Amino acid sequence: MKRVIYILILIFLIICLSIGLSAPLALYVAKKQLKNVFTDSQVSVGKCEIRLLSRMRLSEIEIKKEKIYDFKLKELRIDYSLISLLRKRILKLSLNGLSVYLHMPAKSVLEFKQHLNLNAPSPLSLDSLSLSGLNLNISSKDLNLKADLSILLNLQKQLLDYCDLKIDSLVSLGFYLGGAVLRVQPRLPLGEFYIPKLKYDKLEIQDLKANAKSGPGSLSLDDLSAKILGGEAQGNLGFRFTKNNLTYLAELRFSGLNLDAFVRDFKLSDRFTLTGTLAGTVSIEGEGAKINILAGDFSTASPGGTLIITDENFLKNLARNSGQSLDILVESFKNYHYNTGKMNVGLDKGNLVMGIGLEGEAGRRDLSITLHDFKLGKGEL
Repeated sequence: MKRVIYILILIFLIICLSIGLSAPLALYVAKKQLKNVFTDSQVSVGKCEIRLLSRMRLSEIEIKKEKIYDFKLKELRIDYSLISLLRKRILKLSLNGLSVYLHMPAKSVLEFKQHLNLNAPSPLSLDSLSLSGLNLNISSKDLNLKADLSILLNLQKQLLDYCDLKIDSLVSLGFYLGGAVLRVQPRLPLGEFYIPKLKYDKLEIQDLKANAKSGPGSLSLDDLSAKILGGEAQGNLGFRFTKNNLTYLAELRFSGLNLDAFVRDFKLSDRFTLTGTLAGTVSIEGEGAKINILAGDFSTASPGGTLIITDENFLKNLARNSGQSLDILVESFKNYHYNTGKMNVGLDKGNLVMGIGLEGEAGRRDLSITLHDFKLGKGEL
């Protein structure tokens, strides 16, 4: 994305610095350069206005390729000064009234770069980027998105100065969310973050909300709360942005989690049934869809619950590992009632491992559950 922006800046600066060019010739150069970047596309530019050593403005721009994409931009404005140009810097790039329509239902959204020629150099840096009235309508094999965004980025300080994001719907890598809002304003110390519904497969989170705060290269969601698995979650979530990736760290507390809903939503019902409620804490650290560190400790609430294991292969593995007979294990897990229980969660070589220890009148029961190749999402963007 940055490379595309730099290429656009270079294109329009060439026009700006060509003082002797007439407006029609400047428009011709702009259209030609845009066609070089957006290969095999149709390009139209309405007007070009230049104020020497101050700013340049292009209006009514459209770039499209039949049945694939259609970009419309009301105004593109570049602000600069003589000093900034000598330092190879642009003061501000503003894109106002941009609509993006991208239709690639059989391909990954990342394959869009195949339609671009990004071989041009990027000698200029950008101090500030403003997007006003951006409308996104993207449909691809791994991302479907409808959203509106206005944003102001201070790229020198890596700071989000302003953000007004509304996501009507987003479907990607097994996730779904709708009606999401993120607002950050410079005059308010805290912004707003709210998602009425977030789903991952069968797991559903409702009323996810937090106070948003922007910092240099970071975005924090503090005092976070949500409803999940019949219970509640609270905590903090922080994101850090670098040139190459996005990392995050979450510290969450849970209470009143329904174990029956947990077994159902994580598709474990074919192995066992488990009732009761759970409370505890989880720490998660990751990068993109990859989780690097996950650790959690939970305990069950009174009066406990029941555990019934129905998966014969699971019982056979348990018998082999514990040295007990299969018949005894079948009987002991037929309708086991526990009074207290502990569960710890962690990652082991990319696998999610849950250790469960239960105490009841019939004795103690220990079991381990492993979800292999655990990651956020069913694919990779």
